Amino acid sequence: MFFRAFALLLAVTAASFAGQFATPGRGDVRFSIDTALFRCGASEDLMLEVYQEVPLGNLSRDEAGVSSFTTVVVLTGASGDTLALDAWRSQIEWAPERSALNAVILPAQPGEHVLTVTVTDELNGLVGTAVRAITLSGPGHFSELELARTLMPAVAGSESTLKKGGLIVFPAASNTFSVPSETRVYTYQELYDLGGRTLHRQTGIAAPDGAVVFARPGESFAIPLGMNSVSLVDSLDLQPARVSGLYTLFILYTDGNGDTLSMTTKPMLIDVAGEALRIDSPPVLTGTPERLDEFAVLLTGAQADLYGRLDEPGRAAYFLQYWQGSPGERAAFEARCRTAERYMHMEVPGWRTDRGRVLIRFGEPGDIERSPFTTTHVPYEVWDYFEGTTMSFVFADLNSSGDFRQVYSTVPGEVSFRNWQTMIQTIEGGGTGGSNDDW
Repeated sequence: MFFRAFALLLAVTAASFAGQFATPGRGDVRFSIDTALFRCGASEDLMLEVYQEVPLGNLSRDEAGVSSFTTVVVLTGASGDTLALDAWRSQIEWAPERSALNAVILPAQPGEHVLTVTVTDELNGLVGTAVRAITLSGPGHFSELELARTLMPAVAGSESTLKKGGLIVFPAASNTFSVPSETRVYTYQELYDLGGRTLHRQTGIAAPDGAVVFARPGESFAIPLGMNSVSLVDSLDLQPARVSGLYTLFILYTDGNGDTLSMTTKPMLIDVAGEALRIDSPPVLTGTPERLDEFAVLLTGAQADLYGRLDEPGRAAYFLQYWQGSPGERAAFEARCRTAERYMHMEVPGWRTDRGRVLIRFGEPGDIERSPFTTTHVPYEVWDYFEGTTMSFVFADLNSSGDFRQVYSTVPGEVSFRNWQTMIQTIEGGGTGGSNDDW
């Protein structure tokens, strides 16, 4: 009976999943953020917790192997006024498989808000930004649910930003878990103004097709009279997951009469080793994206790897969460995709050509210098960018076929040949033709 009721309720709540996903940062520094709304103890004041996960593999490090970055968190209201702001500096020993975890609590109030989180790599100046649209209406008797990778007792006197009561909660801000390397997911939730009542709780995880793959036996617990705030933690087994995709963690609270008090759901992307990521029952989406292929151009590292293994519904959900709260930036991206179509070559779409890819990723250059074919060099173009960081790209039609390939760039990680000036010379000009052996 419970599982049938859960299946029906899951279908109703699926439409809200897009807003519950972690928000990925975009730009040159990759990270993820998520949020949870709590009350401030016995008072009615609201607290918005913002937690952050920054993979160290996409940060630079100094000679001592330490990464340093700054985080700025800004919460603005519907009129654009700043409601809360915080900033901090993080230093952590670099390791390719580790992530830096941070959290901050902001005073909040009901209404429509926009959360903007900016991360700056102090060693190279690269920046990433995550934008999240948030509607706050108060938690009622149940706070929002926070996912965590692990929990541990807090040391006496600890001032960790991850501390909640007597626990250190290590948040899973990306909402993504890897199986079998990760075997459990932990949850943290608060209950308010239920003193003197006995509640029944049922927790579990549903697979992409809706089947419950893990369910903890229901448990009853009494909240002491006069206790206005209670913290509850739990751990759920991830090992029954057999396919990669979008899973649903659920917590059902009922009273002594069996009446439902709360049904909390949280989506999780579970990546099972050796499986392609798939979302069989996707959330209801709005503003269906049409540029899913071109969108991959903006992603690098772990984000690109994850996106590349999602099926189309999964990519659509990721796309919408990426642009959530930034419709103007999404419109600008889609406009660049349309502009990139001018670089279509034969059967190759514009976004897959070198010039189209650079235009989508970096925008229109400030200046383009075009040099046609001469007796000394093949046709080539020099693109210069002046806003923000100065950047240059050189594209050359090495085979005189109209297919301009990138041969040089000042951007780290971009294709760049040391002998590009020799490559663009014709035989008469003393060049070596199309050789690109020398990087």
